[in-house]
Amino acid sequence: MTFPLIDNVVIEVDKEENRKSFTSHSVVLRYRSTYFTKELENIATNENHVKTIIKPNISTQIFEIILKYIYGGVVNIENIETKLIYELMIVANELEFEELSEKLGSYLIESKDSWLRTHFSRIYHSIFDRNLINSIESAQKEVAENSTKRRLDLDEPSTDYQRDTIKLQSKKIKSTTNNCNELKGLNRFYNDIIAKHPNLIFESEDFILLQEAELISILENDNLQLEEIKIWDYVVKWGIVQNPTLPGNLEEWSKENFKTLKTTLQQCLPLIRYFHIPEKDIWEKLKPYKKILGTQLWDDLNQRLIFPNQPVKSLVLPARIISNLELFQNINERISAIINEKHVAEISSWIDRKSTIYSLANVPYKLQLILRGSEDGFQPQTFWDMCDGYAGTIVIAKVAGTDEILGGYNPLAWDNSTEGIYVETNDSFIFSLKNGNIRKSILSRVKYKECSLFYHSSNTRIISNLELFQNINERISAIINEKHVAEISSWIDRKSTIYSLANVPYKLQLILRGSEDGFQPQTFWDMCDGYAGTIVIAKVAGTDEILGGYNPLAWDNSTEGIYVETNDSFIFSLKNGNIRKSILSRVKYKECSLFYHSSNSKIFFGPSFGNREFSMNSFISDFTQDKKCWCNNKDFYEKSIRKAFGSFSIVDYEVFKIVKK
Repeated sequence: MTFPLIDNVVIEVDKEENRKSFTSHSVVLRYRSTYFTKELENIATNENHVKTIIKPNISTQIFEIILKYIYGGVVNIENIETKLIYELMIVANELEFEELSEKLGSYLIESKDSWLRTHFSRIYHSIFDRNLINSIESAQKEVAENSTKRRLDLDEPSTDYQRDTIKLQSKKIKSTTNNCNELKGLNRFYNDIIAKHPNLIFESEDFILLQEAELISILENDNLQLEEIKIWDYVVKWGIVQNPTLPGNLEEWSKENFKTLKTTLQQCLPLIRYFHIPEKDIWEKLKPYKKILGTQLWDDLNQRLIFPNQPVKSLVLPARIISNLELFQNINERISAIINEKHVAEISSWIDRKSTIYSLANVPYKLQLILRGSEDGFQPQTFWDMCDGYAGTIVIAKVAGTDEILGGYNPLAWDNSTEGIYVETNDSFIFSLKNGNIRKSILSRVKYKECSLFYHSSNTRIISNLELFQNINERISAIINEKHVAEISSWIDRKSTIYSLANVPYKLQLILRGSEDGFQPQTFWDMCDGYAGTIVIAKVAGTDEILGGYNPLAWDNSTEGIYVETNDSFIFSLKNGNIRKSILSRVKYKECSLFYHSSNSKIFFGPSFGNREFSMNSFISDFTQDKKCWCNNKDFYEKSIRKAFGSFSIVDYEVFKIVKK
């Protein structure tokens, strides 16, 4: 005898105004995640012997996916937008589902690397390991304490202070990183970008929002591919922005202003490689801020310029290992697989309405890749999803079978929320570029500004071939054929004879397929919720049997364990293989036509016609595994649709909406 699991855990998610509660089982949660094991040990039960976990930082949508993963072990990301996949990965990592977070991270790196690069600053900020931040902050505190013991004066940091800061921070960073298994792949991906393309983060709008610990982790990098003086400029910029009360004009700064900046940057300044900055830049860039460097360091820099071979008292850090400075030159040539730096110069001159084309040395713009079809996909909706909100963009396309490169410039922001409107601008243009056998570029500016661009409605962004919707019954099902559709259609209309194939009045609209969407019971309720007039079709494992049921009512995911009433539902088996005759069984007691399970039970029970006259169940959340599907009773329907006794598993199932042609 088996005993049902008891719902003894409530998990509340989302912000207070959107708070939603989910019930679960402590045994399952502990088995699936060490996070829940630790969490439940620290929570007391209430008078009903229930423990409550509150996670306001997790959205309802994300947790619903996580809950399905907990019970079913499967996550289907096929139709989930990239941003949601990323958020799911972060939550999976937080809840210590290591396998899931690692697989999602690998998927993003392998399939959505352009999206990761485009959203670099925001994502780096959110995935930056909290343990690492705590380690750096701990290092800072320890150095400060040691400094106090040595009665260190902030106005003149010693070489020991520099050395201790660097060593201690580096030691703790490496220790934490080596012992942390969280998001390793994504961390490596971003560390590689930081080293090779630091401009992506330093020149982004979000750079000033970096936390101090994040900035320190970047400055620690020996392979940072950027000239040291530029690193200095960015660090000073970051420090100034953290203190908005500092005067805009450096000549107006007081001693206290410099001390404020020095205090803000006290953990960053020791990480600058001062002795590898060219003399010209020392005088032009460092000298105005020499008060934050300290007398000893400034004297040593001057001494090194005059007597380069004499030792200095300040700590001399090694030069960064820059493999190839050309990586940071002509970035436009690298970033595009279609156009080169000459094309960028030409497009830039058109944007600025110049009569002559910019020289390569004077191009005022560079390209930031948002989307590449060969990496992100060629679906129309992908364009709207990934480009939403971006203004000042160019779209470039390579024509198949020719040398043609076509494109257009949009100074406005693409808007994914519009519903079929023209947008107005004087500055958009379209173009073709010289390439191969094409000797001359063509520029065409907008003539009627009111109709510069058309932003399509949401329902037209996904259709690429209307032929997909013709003769759909023949192709849409992996289980039944057009003769089966004709037979089911005749039963729906209560015909005494079966429709001919030419006169079938209905077609099928696929809602769910187990082999594509998953075999978890909860998936059925989530994907079929709200659909009325549907058929459920299942292929029994190890036989030729095809079983199914028709529900004229709408499936309802919000119900809490009720029978629903209809005169028109029926269940059936279809002739197939060695099965020579179909069986139709109409509802006998309309009050108990279908049973809509409670939210707690929907992780185990899928569609249920009558009292298990045809029901799909699984206690391990997979209809194909544990032989819990059933259709032997005949309490509320006319007859049994299956002769074999006992429960069974299925190999696949489908749910279709019946649509009038």
